[in-house]
Amino acid sequence: MPDGNSVHRTDGHGKTFVAEAFVKEAGLTAIKFKNFRSKWVGATEGNLEKILSVVQALGQVIVIVDEGDRAFGSQDGEGDGGTSSRVMARLKEFMSDTTNRGRVLFILMTNRPDKVDIDIKRAGRLDRKIPFSIRKSRARSKRSSRRSSEGTRSRATSSSRRTGAA
Repeated sequence: MPDGNSVHRTDGHGKTFVAEAFVKEAGLTAIKFKNFRSKWVGATEGNLEKILSVVQALGQVIVIVDEGDRAFGSQDGEGDGGTSSRVMARLKEFMSDTTNRGRVLFILMTNRPDKVDIDIKRAGRLDRKIPFSIRKSRARSKRSSRRSSEGTRSRATSSSRRTGAA
């Protein structure tokens, strides 16, 4: 079983919907990784530890990280006292922990896979990269092209009637 999957595609293609449907079909518990950062010194790290201890206590769980490029993006840590680098180091450590293999599955969804920290994307953390694409069926494609050509014809006919051209 992989430790994690990275799903990437542009906005509005249903990545979150599909991930949630997968969780429901799998019959597993899911946790959505949301903003846990705090303005108070040390609170961010404490929040992260609480989240990770809950994840471990739940047993088999899927951790959904939406907009992973923001959550796990390259952090230089400037201006935050090094909090971002400590958080990233702890997340990398947790994701690499072999005791979590088969128990914790990370699903990271992103619009910008190039912005996700390179160490997060390596094997052992996010083992599979899944480009999320929606393919049109041939029948659907033919219908949509037929509609667009009919629409062009009807617009041309109506405009020629208005101008009096034959």
